[in-house]
Amino acid sequence: MKNRPNIFKFATKELTQDAFIVWSLSWINVPGDFPEKRYGLELLNTMLKLHDIHVPSNVIDSIEVIRQYKNIDILIRFSAGHKKYQIIIEDKTNTAMHSGQLEKYFNLLKSENNKDDMEILGVYYKTGYIFDNEVSYIDRFNEKIGKFKVFNRQEMIHVISTYIDVISSDIFHDYYDYILELQQEEELIKANLASKELDKVKSSLKTDVGQWIFMKELFGKIAEKDDKTSIRRGNSSGRPWTQCSFIPSNTSDEFPEALFYRLDRRKEGYYLSVRQYYNYEANASKLNQPLDSYRREKVERLQALIQLFEDTMQHFKKENPRYLLENGKRVTDRAGKKESEIGVFFINEKNTPDKIMEFIPEFHHRFLKEIKGEWELN
Repeated sequence: MKNRPNIFKFATKELTQDAFIVWSLSWINVPGDFPEKRYGLELLNTMLKLHDIHVPSNVIDSIEVIRQYKNIDILIRFSAGHKKYQIIIEDKTNTAMHSGQLEKYFNLLKSENNKDDMEILGVYYKTGYIFDNEVSYIDRFNEKIGKFKVFNRQEMIHVISTYIDVISSDIFHDYYDYILELQQEEELIKANLASKELDKVKSSLKTDVGQWIFMKELFGKIAEKDDKTSIRRGNSSGRPWTQCSFIPSNTSDEFPEALFYRLDRRKEGYYLSVRQYYNYEANASKLNQPLDSYRREKVERLQALIQLFEDTMQHFKKENPRYLLENGKRVTDRAGKKESEIGVFFINEKNTPDKIMEFIPEFHHRFLKEIKGEWELN
C-alpha cells in the first residue's frame, strides 16, 4: 500500500534501529528453514565477510544477541566449529561516534575474554551519511587496537532487497522503504550539487551532507597533498556550517592564528569566506601579559591578511579575469574579535558553483604562498 504510515519515520532514534537489527538476527535461533532465518544468516555473514571471515551457515546453530551490553549498542556471541566470536555492532543514524568509544568497548571485551579461541570483531553500521572523519577514526583504531569495519546503508539495502519478495513482515518492508528513501535523498543531494540550476545547488547546501560533499570536492585534492589542511563541520542553532582549515593555530610566534575557509549562510545567502581565528585572550591570560597589545597585534595581522587577499584578487584580475569571482562585502572588525573575516565570496549568479570550483584552488595556492612569504611560514 503506497503512502501508508511507516513506523521508522516516526521512531527515528538509534534504539529503534537497534531493535530492527536484533529482530533480524534473532530469526537465526528459530528452528527450521524459512526466508526470515536465511535473511538473518545472510546479514550475519555479510558482516563477517567485511572481516574476510567466511562461516558456513550450517555450522551456526544459534547466536546470542544482546542489546545495550555495558553501553555497547548490540553484542553478538556465537560459535562456529572450534572458534568463538563476539561482534560489537555500533549503530548510528545521523550522529557520530564519541572519541575513545571503540577503544573502551574492545578493551572491555578483551578483559572479560582472554582466551585465544575468542575472536572480537566490530561493525560500524550507520544509515546516515558516513563522513570522512568517521572512517579515519576507524582506520586509526584498526592500526592500534582492534578490527572494526564499516557496514553502510547501501550494503543493508542489498541484503534486504534479496528477500523483499519472500518476506511479508511489515517491519521488514517498512525498514527497507525507510532506508531506501534515505538513499534516494542522498542521491538527490549529490545530483542537485552537480546541477547548473543555482536553486538546486542551494537546496543541497541547506544540508550538512551537501556542504561536506561541496567542500570535499573543492578542497579534497589540496588536503591530500597538505596534511595541515582538514575539513570539519558543525552547526549554529541547527544551521549547518563546514570549514576547511589550512593554517593551524600557533604555527609560529609571529603568526599564532588559524586560517580557514567557511561555508555558511547569512542574510545575503550562502557564502565561502576566508577567516582568521586567534584566542588572544587565553594567551594573554596564560602569559600574564596586557590584553590590549595582543588585540592590537591581532588586528594588525588581520589588516595585512586583507591586503594580501586584495593583492591576490588583483593578480587574477590582470592575469586571468575570465574566471575571477566577485568579492562580497566582508564583515568589518576593528575591535579585534577572536574570529574575523578576511574576504568573502557569495554563491550567486555571478559566483556560480562551477566558477568557485575552478577559481578557489588557484586562488588558494597563490594566497597561501603570499601568506607564507609574509610571515616566513613552512
